[in-house]
Amino acid sequence: MFCDTLCAIKEDMRIAYAVTGNWFPRTKMHLKEYHRFLVDGVSHLPIDPELLRRVHKAMQPTNIAYIGLAAGGRFDHVEAECGGFLASYFEDGLFLARRNIGTDADADIYELHNFYNEKLLVALSALFSVGLPALSVHDPKYTERPTVVVAESATDAEVTQWTDALQDRIHFLIKHKKHRVYYGDRLIVVVTREPESDLTHQLIRSIIFFREFEARLNNFLNLHREVWHSIDEIRKKDSLSLTELPRIRDRLLDFDRDLSIVVARLSQMEDFLVERQLEIDEMDRTEYLRALEAYRFGKMRVNTRYLLQLWNQLDSYIESTANIIGLMYQESLEKSLNVLQFIFLLGSVAGVLILGDLSAGETPIVDAGGQTIAVAQMTGFNWQDLFIFGGTSLFLTFAIFFGMQFFTSKLSRIATKTLVGESSPFSKQRKKRLNGSSGS
Repeated sequence: MFCDTLCAIKEDMRIAYAVTGNWFPRTKMHLKEYHRFLVDGVSHLPIDPELLRRVHKAMQPTNIAYIGLAAGGRFDHVEAECGGFLASYFEDGLFLARRNIGTDADADIYELHNFYNEKLLVALSALFSVGLPALSVHDPKYTERPTVVVAESATDAEVTQWTDALQDRIHFLIKHKKHRVYYGDRLIVVVTREPESDLTHQLIRSIIFFREFEARLNNFLNLHREVWHSIDEIRKKDSLSLTELPRIRDRLLDFDRDLSIVVARLSQMEDFLVERQLEIDEMDRTEYLRALEAYRFGKMRVNTRYLLQLWNQLDSYIESTANIIGLMYQESLEKSLNVLQFIFLLGSVAGVLILGDLSAGETPIVDAGGQTIAVAQMTGFNWQDLFIFGGTSLFLTFAIFFGMQFFTSKLSRIATKTLVGESSPFSKQRKKRLNGSSGS
């Protein structure tokens, strides 16, 4: 059904090619590693050579070219043809895959996404798997990546009908000189008579860069909400059992690591905004791209700083909660040791008393000549008394043990509001840090 609809549309709507991609902060050092991998299928990192050979064979890279700054722009990049696809990787981490569109756009776009997800991303994941910090929480909604479709001619109605057939929706249309850009949820359609011009290529790169940049900011915002909610759940509990403390403590340590990763990543993202903006400004394309909503550096910079402030506030929230859990965990260990000491002492006393019964018997008293002159008798428990005393001792031992366990477990359920409320020793410190972060 989709193909019939699309074929009818394509009589007038001429699609040249489609581009998809993602962006993850990288450097020129990563670009050189990627270039070496494409050329030789190897890496200097401790990565399984067989895995690298397998993913390299799946990509089938040919006509590999390292393109420096002499070609224009501020970023080196590597291009390679991969069995009908063109893969372009820029040193700041922008990664694009292109597929020329033939008579069956549905199949071509599907193959583009399949090639990108099943081959390119698998290769990058393998190549950069060493030393990559992973977050303990993730956003399951972060799965869609933008796709830019470049058409040489199309009317508004044709574009709308085509995107509807792909179950996407156009939110707004922007026209400026030689370009019309239709922005949808997943698809962005660019209509231009110059699909291969440098300006069109720059427009595509900017659109995908900003879509990916904003998606990562949304991802970090959702992660912040999840972490904050998880800590709130701990603080809102009426009490905490000591058996929960190790798990909660480990979870807080994961959150603290996530905080460090996200803050560092946001700072890197802000740095790359500067370089991307300088590239466009130096090429004198600022006003043109701004008119097409492809120059969003100011908005992205404000959003990045906002998220940095949010995560910095979360720092004190995690730290104060972790300190409290650490104190509670230490207290639980001390109480456990006290119980063990008590049981050991009780058992020792009971053992000494029972040994007293084993000493029952007769002891002869002899003179200097070795003659027995008297017999001393030491009385002990009889068997009935022994069973009664032994049974009572065991009963009391178990009763006191379980009683102490119950008593200490009641004591160990510490009311969290007394530790994290306004009167807690961490409250003033937390307020001071939050105020400092808000004013930064």
